[in-house]
Amino acid sequence: MTDPGAGDDEQDQGGAGNDPADDPGPARSSSPAFVDDGAAWVLGLILWAGVVLPYLKKGPSGVKAWWLAKFFNKAPDGSELP
Repeated sequence: MTDPGAGDDEQDQGGAGNDPADDPGPARSSSPAFVDDGAAWVLGLILWAGVVLPYLKKGPSGVKAWWLAKFFNKAPDGSELP
């Protein structure tokens, strides 16, 4: 004769689904690696063009002027660009 509550012991102690070894870990990106590499390359290119080169040429004011011209359409003196 089988005990109807025999299978309940496994669930009371955590069960098979709560074992840390069964955890799949963090979710992984569904994009291929070359897409991630390409995105990093583009971000690096923007960093190089928008921060490094203006800094080397004109210092911190050159970086500020580049970002103002690029995203706010303003000249280094603050006036609107056409």
